[in-house]
Amino acid sequence: MATRQLSQKPMSQTLFEYKVRARNGQVLQGTIHGTSQASVTQRLQAQGYTVLSVSKPQTQSLWQRLNEPRGKVPAATMALFSTQFAVMLSSGMSVVNALQIVGDLMKDARLRNGLERVRQRVLSGSSLGAALAADSKVFPPMLVQMVEAGEVSGSLNEIMERLAAYYEREAETKAKVKEALTYPTIVAVVGVIAVIMLVFFVLPQFVTVFEGMNMELPLITQLVLDTVGFILQWWWVILLAFITAFGILAQWIRSPKGHVFKDTFLMRMPVIGPAVSKFVFSRMCRSLSLLTRSGVPIVEGLRLTEKLVLNIPVANALARVRNAVERGVSISAAMAKESVIPRMLVQMVQVGEESGSMDTTLDHLADFYDREAAYAVKTLTTMIEPIMIVGMTVVVLILALAVVIPMFQMNTSVPGM
Repeated sequence: MATRQLSQKPMSQTLFEYKVRARNGQVLQGTIHGTSQASVTQRLQAQGYTVLSVSKPQTQSLWQRLNEPRGKVPAATMALFSTQFAVMLSSGMSVVNALQIVGDLMKDARLRNGLERVRQRVLSGSSLGAALAADSKVFPPMLVQMVEAGEVSGSLNEIMERLAAYYEREAETKAKVKEALTYPTIVAVVGVIAVIMLVFFVLPQFVTVFEGMNMELPLITQLVLDTVGFILQWWWVILLAFITAFGILAQWIRSPKGHVFKDTFLMRMPVIGPAVSKFVFSRMCRSLSLLTRSGVPIVEGLRLTEKLVLNIPVANALARVRNAVERGVSISAAMAKESVIPRMLVQMVQVGEESGSMDTTLDHLADFYDREAAYAVKTLTTMIEPIMIVGMTVVVLILALAVVIPMFQMNTSVPGM
């Protein structure tokens, strides 16, 4: 099935979608402008087509647009697509048929629609790599580059298998991080809810009692009551200030300087920094290994890896390494000049260069950093849990003292008690 754009948009005409069958039996579909459905049908019939359908493009409701998935396609979904596509290619199926079947199996609307657009471009004579590159919001640059390399070398199914393994590891890593942070997140949410209940629902009940006794409240109780009173009176100002500050901070982080500061700060934080750094270098080694193993030139592999590490300081370091490699400097020598790249990584890369097994060395490094990152995350969560428990205990203790102390004073001040 091919897609054609039969006419440019004249004035005061409507866009219609059509599906027709040509004289040779090929089914074509695309868009055409016309004054009415009948006029479009007549025009297509006059051109010798058998009209199968003519209709206006379906418009999405506001609810459908709001519920559309945004951002990047998840790594787990890309792994599923790569695996199924590789299996179908290995069985001898054509690229066009494989794209259609895999697209029908995808639940993610972005990927499903993207694969259909790719299929239509391939039917129109485009190469698979060029068709994927035209949908850069759906298909990442690394996938496009590797598919192009696979088309040239005739090993597209092997390339897709490597991509599947890469995305599976990415998905596993993200799943491990989410799993490790689930318990601390639940503890934090429950603790915050408990404090809110105590402060805004339980404590006011005691305030009424204390005020009726006309007694002087302890300092801790007075401070808690004043704080609660201030929050209740000016909550809208506090909320507005918080939203404004958050918006300004988020906007600044999106700026080049803010992005660099955020990435540098995260890598240098005492407890979080080691985990972040190891995830960054694991992704760097895995991506570069996959690209070079698939036949992508090392300079191009470094350029693509700059975009994949998702860390500005490391990406800038890789850009300088790439420029040095283009001038004839070895990769290890260029990396040795970058303070952000660990010395062990540089030494291993040097060993890989000397032995001619760079991709294997990078794979071993990625596995090492994956294990180290998992250990760092486990250490982080092990430290977070007691810190959160101690913090919540202190807050609850302060609130309890704010209530218990005046009640104790009440009991001691009543005769006969």
